[in-house]
Amino acid sequence: MLEIHLFINPLGTRCLNSERDVLAVERQLQTKVSYQFIPLINMNTIQQTISFYNLRHCRLKERQCISCMLYQAALDVKAASFQGGQHGRKYLVNVQKIMSDRSVSYSEQVVQTIASLANLDWETFNEDRKSKMVRQSLQKDQAMADDLGVTVTPTAIVLDTNDPEYSLLIHDFTYQSLIDCARHGQLYISQDHRLMHK
Repeated sequence: MLEIHLFINPLGTRCLNSERDVLAVERQLQTKVSYQFIPLINMNTIQQTISFYNLRHCRLKERQCISCMLYQAALDVKAASFQGGQHGRKYLVNVQKIMSDRSVSYSEQVVQTIASLANLDWETFNEDRKSKMVRQSLQKDQAMADDLGVTVTPTAIVLDTNDPEYSLLIHDFTYQSLIDCARHGQLYISQDHRLMHK
């Protein structure tokens, strides 16, 4: 089985087709795939968000506002995932759908709408999003990204559960980029469904 840990900008728009893409990877490579979205917050994701909202010449105050909004969105994605991975993914996809309308701000009202769409228990979610445990979990994710040298989104770490020594880092990850790695000999799935280098 392949595990894909996908580092994403929670306010970006790159995860909208991910579930479909993962199913396509399963069919193409004929192996089971599990995946996890990991919010990444750094200067690159802040700049990416500023560019997305066409705020290229924004002042420090606006930059700080974007940074806080990005941080809160990442905390909220983490908090949603505490109610189960599927809820976390559903929350993230809905954040990205709603935020793709550049006139929408990530407000408390928007958060409530998205939580409802993701079928979250609002009271639990609202407590979790403000909790120390969620902040610590997000900090661990950021430390892991730093340790792995992940600085841009979307970046994927692909692991083979049959061979824990094997991993592959793919910048600008898409379904096609993983398939291209397989086609260009960077990896293949063996008869016993292990991810291998050629």
